[in-house]
Amino acid sequence: MDHGAIAALLVPTPTRALVERLLGVLGPHNRREEEAGGAYDEADEALGPVAGAVLVEALRAFPEPPLKPWNDGPQVLKHIDENLELSRRQWA
Repeated sequence: MDHGAIAALLVPTPTRALVERLLGVLGPHNRREEEAGGAYDEADEALGPVAGAVLVEALRAFPEPPLKPWNDGPQVLKHIDENLELSRRQWA
């Protein structure tokens, strides 16, 4: 859910308000992934060092995706609000 909210916030032209909303999601999200015992530690443990190294190399070899222009269409802000609410609800 967090990744959906983060992705949605990257669609429109950046504004100070959007960046603040993005940081509001990234702070708690990064703690859940990066702190001791978080998702990254769990993934490292589940994969083991050899499979982890293979995965990292595969990701590094993956081509850069093409970027699309900002989309400031009328549904974008509604989509952001919906995704932020889903993200909030999962941790409530």
